[in-house]
Amino acid sequence: MEDEDYKIEKGIPKYNYWLDLTSKMEVGDSVLFPNRERSRMAVNALKSQGFKYTGQTVPNGFRIWREEGEDHAD
Repeated sequence: MEDEDYKIEKGIPKYNYWLDLTSKMEVGDSVLFPNRERSRMAVNALKSQGFKYTGQTVPNGFRIWREEGEDHAD
């Protein structure tokens, strides 16, 4: 591809699956993952939005819940 084939585009939204998913969670909603490691992207998305959460190992994997309040930790 030649350099003149590139163009700057404006107004193209960035899509982040985990931010999209976690932004739709209400207090008490949960997501099940096969293991704790697989939950890290969702946990980071919750934190970046200031949401509190809790996680727990369950018989069929690892589950995270959105909790009441805001996370003020750095």
